[in-house]
Amino acid sequence: MVELGSSEIIEALVSVALGVLGAITYILVRAEKKEDFSLEEVLRTLALGAIGGLVYFMLRSEYGFPDSVMTFVSGYFARDFIPAVSARVKKVVEALIGQKI
Repeated sequence: MVELGSSEIIEALVSVALGVLGAITYILVRAEKKEDFSLEEVLRTLALGAIGGLVYFMLRSEYGFPDSVMTFVSGYFARDFIPAVSARVKKVVEALIGQKI
């Protein structure tokens, strides 16, 4: 297991926060009516934004202005991107094993 120093932990938390901020922006931009703010959808979007921010943190090479913007963008698009990738992976796995999951 890789040990993280305190600066890496802080950077990871900042990345998660930027991902959540991107998810909040997604919610505010995409919501057309009050019903779009259901608790389940908001929590799902926030969780996916946090995951998107953390994944970008793990994939980045260094931390700076462009990376912080991309972390925000990752959080914004995570709500659409992660379920789409999951659906494609599911189709491939189902094709390989020959049954539905």
